[in-house]
Amino acid sequence: MHIGENPKKEVLTSNECDLINSLFYGPQIAESQRNGRLLEKAKKVNDDLKKKIEEKDLIIASHSNNLQKIADLEQANQTQQFLIFELDNSLSAQNEKTSTLEEQLTLKEVEINELKEQATKNTCSCSGKEENKEDCHDNFDDKAESGPSITDLTKNLLRTQNYLYNTKEQLNHYKKKYKALKKKVKNNQKEYYQAMGSSINSSHPPSQSESEKPLNDDESFSSRSSSQE
Repeated sequence: MHIGENPKKEVLTSNECDLINSLFYGPQIAESQRNGRLLEKAKKVNDDLKKKIEEKDLIIASHSNNLQKIADLEQANQTQQFLIFELDNSLSAQNEKTSTLEEQLTLKEVEINELKEQATKNTCSCSGKEENKEDCHDNFDDKAESGPSITDLTKNLLRTQNYLYNTKEQLNHYKKKYKALKKKVKNNQKEYYQAMGSSINSSHPPSQSESEKPLNDDESFSSRSSSQE
């Protein structure tokens, strides 16, 4: 090259450019790519953690709802068990009252039948006695005045029968109310055990025989009521 001439520019090939870039910029590019992969992986881990946290929050909220539901059901069960206790006492009193009224009614019927039989005998004994008929009827009237008349006893019997009927109607009303409340308590117990099982992640609620064990007195009550009627 002569003095004053411009230096000749050499053009690099593409392979040479790639080689130079790999030598000078390769580590930075590789680092950047690696950081990008790490960032994507970290984002994925973070998304998974957020999803798990949301699931845990839902589980906690469901657990809290179940605990509140259990508390409400326990309160409802206590209230209804108390109502059943009160109804049971009332039914026992009604049964006793009905039994007493039936005994009184039987005694009244026996008393009326005896008076009717006595009246028939007196009527028959007075018939055919023309000469002593007045004395006979006077004697009969004296016997009738010594106690309540058949009419009064019949009225008393009707009043007792009517009162007995009303008492039995009231007793049947109590029985229906009692059975409805028993059924409601059983449903609440079933719901209670389902909520309890869901809360403690149990595999199954208590067996049916255990859950209904406190309510087995329904059968004995029904048999007692039927025997008294």
